[in-house]
Amino acid sequence: MLKLTFKPSGRIAAALTGLLLSALLTQTVCAQAQDPGRSYADRQNPRLSPSGPIYMDPNVYAYTAEFAQRFQMPDQWITPDLKGADAVAWRMMPSYQECGWGGDPKACRQVMECSIDLYFDHRRNPLPWDARRPERYTFIFGSSIRFLSNAPRREALSHPNYPVAKRKLHEPARPGDHFAADDSPFIDPQSGKGLSIQDFSGYVPFTGYDKEVFPGIALITLLDPGCRGGSSNAAYALANDLVRRPVNPKDKTIAHAILLPPGWRDRIALATKEHQERQDAFFKREGEKAIKALQDKKAQQ
Repeated sequence: MLKLTFKPSGRIAAALTGLLLSALLTQTVCAQAQDPGRSYADRQNPRLSPSGPIYMDPNVYAYTAEFAQRFQMPDQWITPDLKGADAVAWRMMPSYQECGWGGDPKACRQVMECSIDLYFDHRRNPLPWDARRPERYTFIFGSSIRFLSNAPRREALSHPNYPVAKRKLHEPARPGDHFAADDSPFIDPQSGKGLSIQDFSGYVPFTGYDKEVFPGIALITLLDPGCRGGSSNAAYALANDLVRRPVNPKDKTIAHAILLPPGWRDRIALATKEHQERQDAFFKREGEKAIKALQDKKAQQ
């Protein structure tokens, strides 16, 4: 019997290996993007994962009953107090190490960065989008969209070309825009001016948005510098001018108001408690070291 053997060349073998790795990576990404037919509890159960380890969800949620039903989220986080949005998700993620406290290069603390995702159903909570601005400007690292049941659009899973996307955020120019609204994707249909995102303490920077991250649903991602789930007023507003008073949904100068639920912010306080205790211990320790160093220096004089 004639026996045929096939030995691929180096280039062919490398190409086959690449295809195999690409297929495995695609399978992992698809699994991580979540199966729309499984409940949140099942999606967050590593024992039920078809591809091994999974990403654990760092977000603290509040949402409407309709949102929970659509994305098969737990009933325990349904919150009637959420107004002006269909869902909100807060998270704290490690950012970088800050070293050199007290002149000691090894005295480092972990800096955390907090973000808030806001979801809006086009029918229940329509937003005044500027149709001329880019459709999306998103980066999904740690974002809550990967933990929801319905997989987001394929384009949203890829890293955008940020320099190009950022430049296009300002196109076309809107004469008369306040600096805080210059790259905003929102517009006042009456005046044609951009609308900035604000809370009672001032302007709030957004880090991303998608006009339709899921069919019929928009997303805005905001920076939460205080890591408390927004300002003490627990509200956001889309407006032309700076809102110098508590956000009132009936205020005619506000294009859209979002009221955040107090219970959700209480859960955020619990989620940050351990980190805050570590921060307090760090500053206490470094402060004591600095005082001792000053005392020793004074004693030597």
